[in-house]
Amino acid sequence: ISSRISSDTQSCITSNPSISSQTSSSSSSEISSSQSSSSSQEVKVYYAVNLSATTNGTVKVDKNTACKGEEIAITTTPNTGYKVDKITINGETFSGNVFVMIEQDITIKVTFVKALYTITKSTVTGGSFTISKTTAYYGDTITLTNSANAGYAFSSYKVNGTSQTA
Repeated sequence: ISSRISSDTQSCITSNPSISSQTSSSSSSEISSSQSSSSSQEVKVYYAVNLSATTNGTVKVDKNTACKGEEIAITTTPNTGYKVDKITINGETFSGNVFVMIEQDITIKVTFVKALYTITKSTVTGGSFTISKTTAYYGDTITLTNSANAGYAFSSYKVNGTSQTA
């Protein structure tokens, strides 16, 4: 396991070891002496937060290294027409966008898939229309066919509330 050790004591304390140092001095006219001192230092152990290469979107984390117990935020941004399919951390499926760091290096993998959209039609007055598909992927062509009743004329379609002319 790869880790980085730092003497910064603000967070991620994993141990409080006793460190002993030996110093000695000697000269030609005196016998060497040994002096021992003991002190306590806090140690931080950082683990790597790796991102696996992905396509059809981007993945970011708020930290590239973290100590056990620290929260890591994952931000996923699918490309247009895609959605997040699965997030794994060291091969284990994860749901959410914040996790607590474990005591080892990790690799986050995000898989994006094409988003399938549902197409619904509402009722109309003065005629009818048909749609060629009830589901579609971004960029697919959907054909709408309208038929006006006697005394009516086609005006426009509304897609997500926005008028579209034929």
